[in-house]
Amino acid sequence: MTFIHEGNRTLVENLVNFEKLRMMAKAVRLVHRCRSHPHLPLSPLRSRPQHLLEEARAMRASTCSEQSLSTRSPAATWAYIQHLRVIDNQKKLLQLSRDLES
Repeated sequence: MTFIHEGNRTLVENLVNFEKLRMMAKAVRLVHRCRSHPHLPLSPLRSRPQHLLEEARAMRASTCSEQSLSTRSPAATWAYIQHLRVIDNQKKLLQLSRDLES
C-alpha cells in the first residue's frame, strides 16, 4: 500500500486519481481476505500424533490475528515450536528459494 500511495499521484490535472483509489481498495480487500482465511503451518506437525493434527486443523489459527493466536491450544503451539527448524545456511536458503521459484 505504501508503494501504491507513494508511487501514484492523488490528483491528476486537479482531478482525483480514482485508479490510485481502486488500487488501494484492492490491496485492502486482499489483506482483509488473507487475514480472514484460516491458515495453520502444518509441516512441522506432520510427525505429531494424529489427535494433535486433527485439533490443529479444526481450529482457526492464523498467525496474523491476535484473536486466533489466543485460541491456539498450548499442545499445538508446543508441538509447532518443538519441531521448528531454523535454516541459517545462506547457500541452502538460496537453493530452497530457487526451487520454489522454478
